[in-house]
Amino acid sequence: MKIHIANPSPLFHVFIEVLGNNLADEIEKTENHEDATIIMTNDTKKLHEFYKKYDNQKFFIFFDTTQDVISMSEDNIFSAGKEELSQMSMKTLIPIIAKYHNWAKTRGNQTKKVEKPQSEIISTFKGYKILVVDDRKENLEIATERLVGQQIVLANSPAEGFKYLKMCGSKEDSFDVVLTDLNMKPDNMYGSSLNLSQYSPTAEVPAGLSIMFEATKRGIPVAIVTDANHHQDWFSAMFDHCKESEVNGQKVVFYSGGKEWDFALKRLMEKCEE
Repeated sequence: MKIHIANPSPLFHVFIEVLGNNLADEIEKTENHEDATIIMTNDTKKLHEFYKKYDNQKFFIFFDTTQDVISMSEDNIFSAGKEELSQMSMKTLIPIIAKYHNWAKTRGNQTKKVEKPQSEIISTFKGYKILVVDDRKENLEIATERLVGQQIVLANSPAEGFKYLKMCGSKEDSFDVVLTDLNMKPDNMYGSSLNLSQYSPTAEVPAGLSIMFEATKRGIPVAIVTDANHHQDWFSAMFDHCKESEVNGQKVVFYSGGKEWDFALKRLMEKCEE
């Protein structure tokens, strides 16, 4: 197992030595975070940057001596504050080891490649120019597979989606359709002074609504496509009752059936043709 220490600290080196004696895997320190299985940091900004880049692909250990106690519920982040660090012992290490092994086991079960079906309904549509906005790489891959035959532009963040929309200077340069995720990681899509450090690295906001307003303002119909659980997510539950709307004179559909981008496109085009 390789560990990357983002911020060198005597505490981290002692911690690794003790942790290495209690993990089955042999520990090796690496300067390259891309090669690491575990990333250790005591910098909130770096934690955000790493989590945005790697999401659930790596395990994170985060220490913050400016706060007494820290609690993060994410499966692949172990955090500790000043009070917990002052009492660092095997009692503290055991939960870290257990959490790491649970994450590693789950990650191992997720490495099987799942074949995603190619769409049979897309062939009925012309080659639309479509902007797809989603901050998860796997969802953009699904879009590429399910929207075969369409001219697709992929945006991997709300800010990138907003950038592409601002580039629409004429009808020829514009998009026929925008398909966007609902909940995405917050970013400064408007170039504002929003303090992103106040958000948890795994926090998500309904940024797809901002994409929807910007696109419809530019005369582009939109489908908001979400796989959020409607038993846990307020907006997804709302979509069960509000399947479509009209914003800025443009059709908007809300699709909560998962990342079935082709079905969402079909529903949107049918509404546009009514």
